[in-house]
Amino acid sequence: PAAKQSSRVIVDAIKPGSQAETLGKKYRLRPQILLVSVNGKNVEGMRAKEVIQLVINSKKESDEYEESFLRLVFRDPLIFKEKLLNSQVGTVVETQVGVLGSEKLIVNVTKVPEECGAIRTQQGDVLEVKYTGYLAATGEVFDGSTINAQGNYFGDNSLYFVLNQGQRQAPRGWEVGLLGMCIGEERQLTIPPSLGYGKAGIPKGKIVPKLPVPPNAVLIYDVKLVGINGINVATDDAGALGTRIPYDYQDCKKLDGRAFECGPD
Repeated sequence: PAAKQSSRVIVDAIKPGSQAETLGKKYRLRPQILLVSVNGKNVEGMRAKEVIQLVINSKKESDEYEESFLRLVFRDPLIFKEKLLNSQVGTVVETQVGVLGSEKLIVNVTKVPEECGAIRTQQGDVLEVKYTGYLAATGEVFDGSTINAQGNYFGDNSLYFVLNQGQRQAPRGWEVGLLGMCIGEERQLTIPPSLGYGKAGIPKGKIVPKLPVPPNAVLIYDVKLVGINGINVATDDAGALGTRIPYDYQDCKKLDGRAFECGPD
């Protein structure tokens, strides 16, 4: 329904020779970033025509009054990816999600192997993981790869699933929070309701018997990556997975053999 649809204003191009090009490069102003606010007014969810008119009116006002100015705030999705790729033990990466950025997805890197190799997780991969899920409010375990249908712990089993947005094989927070992982890496994800089980939650007994997920619950997952597409050992052979398309990190490159930088040159 139109009433429930959301929209985002994405920068399509930077005018050559403009202030945006000459002054914006320092601040990574480039195509594909998101416009978040205009002079303090949040524009996420507004229609593009309305946002453009707001920018025009604000610019006219700033030109008319010397003490006035036009302040635009942008969000760059690649910065989140860049931070994940460069994460070390203890690194905490977060990004705003939900309606008007009212919630946060938090990724805490708890273990990184000495050698990550050339392969990182990306959309479309079949991942093998071990995980435990907790309710943030109470610390109770509500799900896990070692929990059977009766709610009992039964060993050191792992779970296979496709990391693919929209498939709902796992909470939506996994689709973002598990990107860029290397084999053997461990992360703790704090997932807000909008990327978890939302307003409905999970009825009693749906995952772990006798422990429902309440509405609007914040979830915490401890996740260990065991394998990517059947490979369980880190490798420096970037072609080990065949014709895998580097979709998620095609804009990211390595610097000095270790650090990653995302975005155009």
